Amino acid sequence: MAYLDQFLNVVVKQGGSDLHIGEGQPPKIRKHGDIMPIRSEPVSSEEARSMLSEVCGPHNWEIFESRGDLDFAYELDAASRFRCNYFKQANGYGAVFRLIPIKIASLEELGIPLVVKQFAHLRGGLLLVTGPTGSGKTTTQAALIDYINQNFSRHIVTIEEPIEFVHDNKRSIITQREVPGDSSTFPDGLKAALREDVDAVLVGEMRDLETISLALTAAETGLLVFGTLHTNNARKTVDRMVDVFPAERQPQARAMLANSLRGVLAQLLLKRADRPGRIAVNEILIANAAVAAIIREGATQKLQDVIISGKAQGMQFMDDAIWALLEKGIVSPHEAFMKAIDKNRFKPFLSAEEEALGNAAGAVPDDEKRLPGNFQNRATIRHEFALTTRTAVPLRLPERNRSSAVFASSREKVSVSVRTETRGAISRNSSPSRRVKFATEQIVRSPQRSTYGNEGILLMWIPPQTTMPPLARARSAVGTSAPTGAKIIAASSFSGGISSEPPAHFAPNFFAASCPALSPGRVNAKTSRPW
Repeated sequence: MAYLDQFLNVVVKQGGSDLHIGEGQPPKIRKHGDIMPIRSEPVSSEEARSMLSEVCGPHNWEIFESRGDLDFAYELDAASRFRCNYFKQANGYGAVFRLIPIKIASLEELGIPLVVKQFAHLRGGLLLVTGPTGSGKTTTQAALIDYINQNFSRHIVTIEEPIEFVHDNKRSIITQREVPGDSSTFPDGLKAALREDVDAVLVGEMRDLETISLALTAAETGLLVFGTLHTNNARKTVDRMVDVFPAERQPQARAMLANSLRGVLAQLLLKRADRPGRIAVNEILIANAAVAAIIREGATQKLQDVIISGKAQGMQFMDDAIWALLEKGIVSPHEAFMKAIDKNRFKPFLSAEEEALGNAAGAVPDDEKRLPGNFQNRATIRHEFALTTRTAVPLRLPERNRSSAVFASSREKVSVSVRTETRGAISRNSSPSRRVKFATEQIVRSPQRSTYGNEGILLMWIPPQTTMPPLARARSAVGTSAPTGAKIIAASSFSGGISSEPPAHFAPNFFAASCPALSPGRVNAKTSRPW
């Protein structure tokens, strides 16, 4: 047994993901995202040289000594395989060993949305699996390739540095090539794949202009190309694919990407709050005519709207996926806030001790801070909503207030649905015969309340509490500070879903009540037509 194996066995037995070796410091492992030492004694220069040279072999050690870094794979036993990276650092030798499971997990076991399986049915185009280092991109990509291997008869060529997951031939033929052993570079391997009667190509790393350009060309010729990028979401992925090209070639690159892109699967790993471990969370973009048009015109900021509005087609926005995990108690508010794109959405759920963290991240300007609970501080509320006499209409509220409410006026039976969806056009369930739109910006200060139009609708801020259900809290607030005649219609749930009595620990931001006695006023409202 190699001397290094004793440390690698610790990684396997303790359920770690990585082993870190460095001169002058103790060996350390990464477990559930945290790094911890496995002994107190630091690694000496002689010990580092001995253990590292023993497992890579004389030829690889010579390459490492001359280049200063080295990538290869090492098989500990029949059940454990490691991706190895050697490097030279200021203190001497260093290395990181990433554990690669021998058994390839299925998409279901990984918790990946099953809509991703439809990517396996594609016959051509470009599919990008993205995420930061250590987010499980390779594992998800291997699960997708294994699904194709089990269900389709195809020839798949993988070009990796090094080969990580080893695929056995099932219904498909899997040809795995390693850089630089089997192919000198990724571009060379990709060029060769075009002449190998291939149906799909997996490119382990798309880091440079030549590789990305060849991948786009291969996708346009009819191959199904799987690639990876170190980006966190679909918008950044498209920008990265285009920005790698010189300015004069970017219009052509946008056209090629618009024609060939079939989907983006972005992935993050979040620490679990319910039990030890981490959980994958995904953003899913499925290319359609709207996505292609957005890419061609370079308006990638619109992709977020397309993803949110395409939920019925299986698309998923990263923050919505994180929100769902937070609602279920699977991840903590702190973890959700740190991984979210829109920090404002998650800042209200940080603890008092973590408020400074939210401010440091630029989550909410000073004049839009969450009310502390005494109704005395001011908060700026910007929102837009609609009234109709025929149907409830989903509306837009401020991005930081993800709550929902349904309420109705006692006059003319006007029905209004207030939702937290802030991106995309207002969706209409029908064509309302009479509609008025308000665009307001105002200061709400207790005990004053705001009323909207002649309908006497009352909207009040409810500071988060953990001891009282939303409706009970709303009733209490109305009973103590609302005008006579006000009546609670509904309160909002943490998830943004409409609920008559959501769980007590889910705190809403708003509740609504009808109050015929209220008169319009104190609202700077611009109507699209007279009410």
